[in-house]
Amino acid sequence: MKKTLSILVFMTLVSLPVFASYIGTSLPALVEKSDIIVYGRILSVNKESFRILTIRKIKSFTSGDTLTLQKFANWSCASRYTSYKAGQEAIYFIQTDTAHVLRVMGAANEGELVVKEKVAYIASIGNKAYPAQKVDFLSKYTTFVSLSLETVLKGLQIYLDNLEQITRELNTDSPGKIAYQYSYIEKLPKNVFLDLLIEQKRLEK
Repeated sequence: MKKTLSILVFMTLVSLPVFASYIGTSLPALVEKSDIIVYGRILSVNKESFRILTIRKIKSFTSGDTLTLQKFANWSCASRYTSYKAGQEAIYFIQTDTAHVLRVMGAANEGELVVKEKVAYIASIGNKAYPAQKVDFLSKYTTFVSLSLETVLKGLQIYLDNLEQITRELNTDSPGKIAYQYSYIEKLPKNVFLDLLIEQKRLEK
C-alpha cells in the first residue's frame, strides 16, 4: 500500500504544470559581461548558426572581419522578432562558451540590439525620461527607445572607456545625494544611450 501511495504521489508531482520564466539581462550586464561587442550585418544563415560581417568593433579580441554565431533558440517565454535573414543588422553582445562557440547573450535574445536604417532599438524599462513606443516589426507587446546608431555606438564606447570610474562613483553614491552633481559622471560627454546605461546600472545597485 505504501509503495502504491508513493507512486501516486510521484505521478501527481510530475504531472503538475511547470511555468517557464527567466530574468532578463540588463544593458549594463550585456556591456560588462560580454566578451565581444560588434555592430554587424548577417551575411549567411545555416541550420544552427549564422555568419555576420563586423562593420564596427566596440569590444573584441578577434582579428577577422566575420564571426559565426549560434542561433537563438525560440522557447516558451521568448522568441526572436523574425527568422534570420541575410542583410539584417544589429549590435551584438556575445559570449564564448567552453567549446569556443559564440552565442548572443540573454535568455530572451537581449544581446541582439536590432538596427534598421541606422536606428537602433532598445527595449524600454519604463522610464519616462526615455520615451518609448511600439515597433510593429519587432514586437506587439514590448515598447522600444529608438536612437540613432551613432548615438548608441558612441555611448557604448564612452561607457566602456570610463567603466571603472562610473562603477566607483555609483558604489559610493549615498541615499539622498543629488545624483551625479559635480561628479565624474556629470562631466562625461552628453549622450542619451550613455545616460540610459548609467541609469540602469544605478537602479541595479
